Amino acid sequence: MTTPDWTKHTVEDATEHLDISALLEEHGEVIDLKGGGSKERRIAFAGTDYGVCKMSETVPQTLDQIQIHLNRYQVLTGLRDTSDGNEDGKEVETSSSSTPALPVPTSGLSKQQRAETLAAIKLPEAITITAPQISEASSTRRIERRRQRRLERPENKDTKQALTDISSSSQSLLSATTINDVDTIQKARRGNRDILRSFENSDARQRDKRTQRLHTKKTMSKLAAAERRAVQDHARSPPPCPPVVSPSDGWCSECSRHHLPRPSGAKPFQYAEDCPRHECDVLPVLMIGTAGTGMGSRIGGHERRGGGKMRKEHTKSCVVSMTNEYRTSQVCVFCFEPLRLSRARRVVGGQEKVVNLHGSIECINPRCEAFRCGYTRARDTNSAVAIAIAGASVHLHPRRQALPPFTRTVLPRNHPHYEPQSSGWIPKQVPVTHVDATGAPSRTEGI
Repeated sequence: MTTPDWTKHTVEDATEHLDISALLEEHGEVIDLKGGGSKERRIAFAGTDYGVCKMSETVPQTLDQIQIHLNRYQVLTGLRDTSDGNEDGKEVETSSSSTPALPVPTSGLSKQQRAETLAAIKLPEAITITAPQISEASSTRRIERRRQRRLERPENKDTKQALTDISSSSQSLLSATTINDVDTIQKARRGNRDILRSFENSDARQRDKRTQRLHTKKTMSKLAAAERRAVQDHARSPPPCPPVVSPSDGWCSECSRHHLPRPSGAKPFQYAEDCPRHECDVLPVLMIGTAGTGMGSRIGGHERRGGGKMRKEHTKSCVVSMTNEYRTSQVCVFCFEPLRLSRARRVVGGQEKVVNLHGSIECINPRCEAFRCGYTRARDTNSAVAIAIAGASVHLHPRRQALPPFTRTVLPRNHPHYEPQSSGWIPKQVPVTHVDATGAPSRTEGI
């Protein structure tokens, strides 16, 4: 079992083999700094969903937000268990004393109520990284264009002809049907081998390859740092108003000194609004799905870069928890019921038809808050939040069990050995956040 703490937290392991109880115990504690000042320690979760069109999509979640999802599941489980005995449809009592019950919807919401509910349950903005973005930032496309220009030169005419010969369909091994065909194709490839090697091993190509490797490593490091910074900023308290740090020169009115600027997404460098000596020390715990990115496949011609290099960069600075993605793209994160693709009316062939919107999902459960306020969201964003909930539920459960909607081996309710999973999701040392009917926190206290 891998057990990271606040002094050694650069680890990567499967969620089932990772124990972050030491991090949870010190969550919320204030430590004194040697040079003066103090900082509060916090942990922040984030779910990452790898894909084909998008290399990765990460959605940050604070510990309070994760607890809201887990509390909502307990309440909804209690509602389903006692729905048969409730006929007035107003409110249902549950066995969990730490979370109030959600009222059963009896009528539609007004426009203002839908807007308020949508603002309360809206998911955080996702951090998206695509393979073309990495190719452009790492000079991969620029170096490839330079290689094509070199092939057009007169001195490389033989090299271009050799590439054309081995790239033709007649010289492909897929078209070979007999052993003689394979031998013929291999002889043609061996005949062009020396010409192609002399071009790829030239000094100019070696310099380009080395430059591409260095730029790719630097780009991966920058993107990983920006991803972690976004997760940390989401978990920190909102900046003071007015700011205590001057945006022009970095002068701090609290500690009477200048602070250095930081890299920012919109600008190369930007001064923080709050004093860095009083900011929270946030440690990201990244829940990354184990389904992979489909490397080696050429579906749609998308680039395949994978996520191994990004995980390697994250492991140098935070905790990486590899989480099972079972049903994370099929379950609503608000009511834990099945989802479907969003639908819209489009004119197809001169006729108005109802079509599915690929990449967007919606919940069809009438009791769900997202359904009642008409909240449709991106499929990858919902998957990333579900991965964060599935991974965090393992770390927060006393017996290290994932939520039943994300577990493969769940017994039916009529099974003689069935045990309800509606209680015991939050450990004693972590403060519990109370939620109201929309799932928003109302107050925090320990249990």
